[in-house]
Amino acid sequence: MRASHPVFAVVTFLALALVLGVPRGARADGDAVLKGVVVDAKTRKPIEEGLVTVRGGGLVGERTISLDKGGTYRIPQLPPGTYELVAEASGYETFTRTVQARSKLTTAVNIELKKK
Repeated sequence: MRASHPVFAVVTFLALALVLGVPRGARADGDAVLKGVVVDAKTRKPIEEGLVTVRGGGLVGERTISLDKGGTYRIPQLPPGTYELVAEASGYETFTRTVQARSKLTTAVNIELKKK
């Protein structure tokens, strides 16, 4: 078989791709993290009982996290992308914002909830 044969070229390309690596999409760049604190808009005190949900981006479905006693949330292992971030707590208006989660970065999104 001569080096100019098309099959040789394809085999050589595939071998190089295996050795050097082939891009695997957004996750190859590294996971993103969203974090922040949810507070009462008037008093600025942390809201301890509530939920933060992310949808879209590279997720299948959604991911929901409960707030801790300091009103903080952290959502790790997100594929980089654009997400809808939703915060909810009893007695408060629902907060919704579009956020960009970037590869290998932690993005802080602090949230103020208004009473109903």
